[in-house]
Amino acid sequence: MAVGDAACAFNPVYGQGMTTAALGAEVLDRWLRRESSRLGPGRGRVFQHRLARATAAAWQLSTGADYLFRTAEGPPPGRVARLAGRYIAGVMRAGTRRAWVRLRLAEVLHLLRPPSALLGPGVLARLAWDRLAGEAGAGDRRVGPLREGTAVGSRPPRRSAVDLDVKSAVGGRG
Repeated sequence: MAVGDAACAFNPVYGQGMTTAALGAEVLDRWLRRESSRLGPGRGRVFQHRLARATAAAWQLSTGADYLFRTAEGPPPGRVARLAGRYIAGVMRAGTRRAWVRLRLAEVLHLLRPPSALLGPGVLARLAWDRLAGEAGAGDRRVGPLREGTAVGSRPPRRSAVDLDVKSAVGGRG
């Protein structure tokens, strides 16, 4: 039976390898405790399916992020993957302005919550509001500390480096 990096290896930049290895160890422990007396043909396959379910969220998050790199190999992402990438980019933008969105995103990326936690009404409402405010030109009019080189009353540029990288890699508008 394969567990840890033998079953699923990640780009270390995402910091999910140890967590998925621990999840795999928990799956193996439960499987051995509950089903070790019923070992037989095909039982290892049952374990591998359970392991795949336990690591699916981390795998989807990391492979989805890898598609943003121009050097990524493999088939082009499908429509659902492109939409998910745009949605995550929107969550990341909202997270730069709202601490609770940033916290929710961090919880998902650190596998403390499932990716579906980013689809809750609070996050969806925030993204919808940001989209409507951006299209109407209202933007985020909070007054914050001045940055060096900005005039009083001037607004910082609306695009961040994250916006530009994600949009150029995904190939669309956010």
